[in-house]
Amino acid sequence: MATCALSELGFLRVSTHQKALNADMNASRRLLQAFLEKHNAQFVPADLPALKCSARRSEDLTDLYLAELAASKGMKLATFDTGIKHAAVEVIK
Repeated sequence: MATCALSELGFLRVSTHQKALNADMNASRRLLQAFLEKHNAQFVPADLPALKCSARRSEDLTDLYLAELAASKGMKLATFDTGIKHAAVEVIK
């Protein structure tokens, strides 16, 4: 299991958003830290230049960036999103 700054920020954003979990930022950070420690998550730098992302539409930018970042590290992007079309995507069912 691995994360990067983008995926961690996504968790913090959703968990603290008033229309989602509406959690306190400090509580969300503690939950993220506990998850990372429990799963011994590796941290992957988001070092793929944005201009290398193949997305053609704004709504695909983050998803394809994460898939291409995973591919560049020889990894897979685990997701529930069946709409991401990329060889490095592993849909969790």
